[in-house]
Amino acid sequence: MPVADEVKAILAEIEALGARVKLDEPSTDAEIVAAEAHLGFDLPEEYKEFLREIGGVSIEARRTWFFYGLPEKADIKALYVKEFDAFRGGEGGGAYYPARFMVVHDEGDFSNAAEGFVWDGDLGHLRATAGGDCIERSEFLVEGYWAFLSDQLEEIRDRIAEEGG
Repeated sequence: MPVADEVKAILAEIEALGARVKLDEPSTDAEIVAAEAHLGFDLPEEYKEFLREIGGVSIEARRTWFFYGLPEKADIKALYVKEFDAFRGGEGGGAYYPARFMVVHDEGDFSNAAEGFVWDGDLGHLRATAGGDCIERSEFLVEGYWAFLSDQLEEIRDRIAEEGG
C-alpha cells in the first residue's frame, strides 16, 4: 500500500472515533516551486509528496491538530517568528532558534506559542520546537516526513480512543 494510502487509512480510523478530519486540496508542482522560492530553501522530497498527495490535514476532537500544507500559513509562521525572536540568543551564543523555516505541524490555537514541528531550512532537518524553551541545535528528527506523519497520527488516534473523542 502506498504511504499516502496508509496515512489516509489512519485518518479514516481517527474519523471513525468521532473526530472531524479535513483534508486540504493537494498542491501542484507550480505551487510547491513558488512556496520554495518564497521561503528561500527547498522543502524535503517526502514533504513535497505529502503536499501533492494529501495537501494538508486538520483534525478536531477535544483538541485540534494541524499538519500544514500550502499556501504557507503566514499567520502561524509569524507567531513562531515573534516567539523565536524574543528568545533568540546573541551572535554565536544562547539557544538555537531557526531563522528560515516552515511550520509543518502543531495544535493550532490550543498549543503553547511556537510549540510544534518545523522544517529548518538552514539545517535541513525536521525539528520540534518548544516555544521559548531551549532546543539544542543538534536536536532534530532523523525520520522522514511520512514516518513522522504516521507516528503523529497513530499517537493522535490512540489519544482520541483513550479520551473518548
